[in-house]
Amino acid sequence: MGDRIRRAWLIVPAHDEARLEETAQAGADVIVLDLQDMVHDTKKQVARARIRETIPRLCAQGAEVFVRADIELLYADLHASVWRGLSGVMLPGVTSVAAAAKEKHVFFIAVPNLKPKRSNTALTD
Repeated sequence: MGDRIRRAWLIVPAHDEARLEETAQAGADVIVLDLQDMVHDTKKQVARARIRETIPRLCAQGAEVFVRADIELLYADLHASVWRGLSGVMLPGVTSVAAAAKEKHVFFIAVPNLKPKRSNTALTD
């Protein structure tokens, strides 16, 4: 995954099954399951519920899968999203490493099996 070229990124609302199916067949290098702007508040639960089953389906098509979390609902979005096959989490509105570090504790609360490790990145200890 480290040297992989990511030419095409598709962002798709995580609640829309028809669009998820289209996206799975699109051949994109990266698919971002959006839980923020593209999902109305009334559909957030449906979107979160689809994440676990959608990640392996998209990975099977050869795509890397990211989730775009809603920073206001970060705990719930992370709890629903961190499953085998997920390549990363996008945090919209975060403009610095310091801002991401402020959210670090939420990652370890929402994902209890996540093990902190020594690194120079903002989301590890």
